[in-house]
Amino acid sequence: MIRLKPRPYMTLRDPTSVKLDEERGSPGAITPPPTIPAVTKEVVLKVSLGHKKYMIRQKGQPLDIPDLDDVTFYDVSHQEQMKLLEVEVDRLLQSVATLDGPVEFPGHVMFAETPNENGFDDLSKLADQLLINTHVCRLDNEIVLHHYQQGSTMTTRYWNSNRILSDLLKSEAMSSGTDNACRSPDFLSRYCGLVDYLTAVLCRVALQAHRDMRWHVNIIGSLANYSLKLKVLAMAPHQFPARALERAKRIFMNKSVLDRLGSKGNSFYQGLEARNVQDGTNPWILAQQFADGVRQHIPAGNRGPGDQHDGQGQNQPGMSHRMHGGFTPWSTFSDDDGTGYDNFYHPHHHFHYYDADKVKELEAFLTKKDTNEKAFFSAKAIYHTWTSSTLLQILQEMKSSILSDLPSDGFDICSLVYETGTVGPGLPILLHQDRGAELQGTGDVNHVKLTYPAFKILKDTALELPQRPATTNDKGNSSVTLRLQFQSRGSDEEASVAPKIIRKMTSMSTAIKVMIPLLCTSPGIVEELHTALSRRGELFKTGDQDHFSPDVPEFTAVAAMSTNTFEAKNNACLPRSDYKSLSQSVLAQHDRRSTLSLGSTAPTNMWHDLSDQKKHQKVQQSKQKQEKLTAKSESWVFEEETIRVSCARYVYTVIGVGFTLVLTGLMLGIFLGFTIEDSIALQDVDPFGFTTYCWVIAAFIVVIAKSVRVENWPWRDFLLRRVTCRSLSELHAVTGIDEQDLIAFLLTKEYENVLITRGPYNQLFMRKGEGRGFSIDCKPQIRTLLAAGLIFVKVSTKQGTALVCLDLGVGRQQGSYARKAIRHSGMMAQGEIMCRYPPRLEDDKDEVNINTRLRHWDFYSTRWEKILGVYTAYNKRVR
Repeated sequence: MIRLKPRPYMTLRDPTSVKLDEERGSPGAITPPPTIPAVTKEVVLKVSLGHKKYMIRQKGQPLDIPDLDDVTFYDVSHQEQMKLLEVEVDRLLQSVATLDGPVEFPGHVMFAETPNENGFDDLSKLADQLLINTHVCRLDNEIVLHHYQQGSTMTTRYWNSNRILSDLLKSEAMSSGTDNACRSPDFLSRYCGLVDYLTAVLCRVALQAHRDMRWHVNIIGSLANYSLKLKVLAMAPHQFPARALERAKRIFMNKSVLDRLGSKGNSFYQGLEARNVQDGTNPWILAQQFADGVRQHIPAGNRGPGDQHDGQGQNQPGMSHRMHGGFTPWSTFSDDDGTGYDNFYHPHHHFHYYDADKVKELEAFLTKKDTNEKAFFSAKAIYHTWTSSTLLQILQEMKSSILSDLPSDGFDICSLVYETGTVGPGLPILLHQDRGAELQGTGDVNHVKLTYPAFKILKDTALELPQRPATTNDKGNSSVTLRLQFQSRGSDEEASVAPKIIRKMTSMSTAIKVMIPLLCTSPGIVEELHTALSRRGELFKTGDQDHFSPDVPEFTAVAAMSTNTFEAKNNACLPRSDYKSLSQSVLAQHDRRSTLSLGSTAPTNMWHDLSDQKKHQKVQQSKQKQEKLTAKSESWVFEEETIRVSCARYVYTVIGVGFTLVLTGLMLGIFLGFTIEDSIALQDVDPFGFTTYCWVIAAFIVVIAKSVRVENWPWRDFLLRRVTCRSLSELHAVTGIDEQDLIAFLLTKEYENVLITRGPYNQLFMRKGEGRGFSIDCKPQIRTLLAAGLIFVKVSTKQGTALVCLDLGVGRQQGSYARKAIRHSGMMAQGEIMCRYPPRLEDDKDEVNINTRLRHWDFYSTRWEKILGVYTAYNKRVR
């Protein structure tokens, strides 16, 4: 038996590294490492068996209610299930005994082949079989959850899994030859090894998202149950999915009949239950009595064959398979569309033939539910729904993309975290490119924090891999390369650009070890985890909201897993292309804390050619500008149409110059007056004429100084040492801050103020006024929008190319234009930020005209067919 250390908390770092930090006095010694409570196998198994001992408070008796992920339906006894579950729990506890270092991959020997097209094809087959079995798990669980959560209908998850399994069973992919291949010892060994590594990585990632003991116990239990069931289902990859579908159809019909019976049928059964169950009446007889009662409630005109009151239909030909009361077989049901559900609601369709097990299923659906049972399954559903949804997303990503025109070894998976905004600390943005080159992202800080454990696992895994320099032979082979930069605040890397980690994958095992943690950084994966945490927080009010946000440092990261095949065959890798893959864009290449430093390089595309020292200098200059903007913006007052800026130094300077001229003129007049008295030649000269002249000059200087920066500056505001700016150009003139920095600042801070904007270039802002508001009279550049979380992506349409905008800025979720993902074959929506006719490379045009309003003739031209890459013309201006 494996038991973790008895101390109350385990650290994420080993004691040796902590001691070294203390000796060096590094910031890592000041910030306490995140911790997780200790978990034992006994606690996990006790929670996993909660359905056996669940108590109704009013009755005080244990209930043997159904369990999620039950495998006894698939030729495994309960005793065998418990033994296998102990093995899975032991394995997961061992994988999280220490949260430092890479996750052990038990299949490294079984995946020793070269990472080429054949290797990734085999990986796709494994992922495909795992997908099928995961859908079986989800189908079984949704049936139980639907029954015990009366307030819900059959969910989309149920119908999705049902349809997928039905289509697979009808296709040639599930033929007997494929079934035999999936049951070969080599395939099963690789299958189980992949399940072990995948669940271990998910367990480590999920446990670091929350510090509560109950969360950890349930996550380990859910992953252990899923791991066990996935391995059991692999024993009969064709038979078990078919069995699950048949069971789902039968149970669905039971539920349909009972819902149709309404209160009369249920009250009749409850009366039978009260009279007979305590006397030990056989469930078979009880079901027969209930069938008789159901038959009596059916109008004569709606009775089907065998529904006679006197039971004469029992002796008719072809009726021997029916029980007393007229149970209609499955063969009599219409199935016009192939779903098997068309005529379930016809009055004469009641029940299928039931053996002892099927009678138990009927009894289960007729048993009165208690609200406590609903609460029990509501809690269980949180963890099992997260497990199934996460597994399905990762496994789908591991398969070859059917939307890509490249072979299975032609891909570029990339995830990056960079900081937006112009004031520090910046707001993090997570951007992900999947295996099919589709893009998605998020600006939710809590989502970004949840990716930290996955990036940490990826870094530990990369450092463990041996360094192998690239050779000329690699260019002709299907070589897989990992490029990683991971930098957190408070680390010893903060003073310089984070070092790059580059590793070549020598086998499929190393490729899998890198791919799975990288896929865990996808916004879809972290959103599922955050949803589970939120639902759990709503169900269990703890009062400690800090538990729902992981305690991780601020960090930036970029991780890319690409192949030579992708670099050789994808057009985004061409040198003169104006679009790039995410891993080759500037966001992944330069310091992700200072996106605005792009503007200090002319042209911007030459950033890649700068030395590390030059890049560091540019970044430092940009940070100094950000610090200046941070200091100045703290005193700004935002109103609906204006921004009021304090300008005491400027006012004092103007008043000082004017006062100096006035005083100088006055002193000059007095001095000349004494001089004129002693001079005959100057007797007719007015000494105070010079004074008047100086005063006129002083007044002229004050008026010019008051009008040169803003159009209208009232004397009251001037004397109060403040200026009201009504446009971006006025704000630039008053503060001296670059217009592009101001645009990025206003875009990232829009959700924090009440500012309303107007044209001519305010289409990127959320709050627009009709003829009133703060005027945006400067054109933003593409690099400015990158710093604000707006990323333009080039797509291919039937008419040519277009630009679609990923809108990941914080607080910009309002409106239909806030697109968080770009998929292949999409359509532009009304109000969305887009450019239908972007400038070509050979054009001298330096502007991108964006459109947010569709015209009637644009209905068929706003669809795109394929994603090309991230737009890289960073110095283009947007209007």
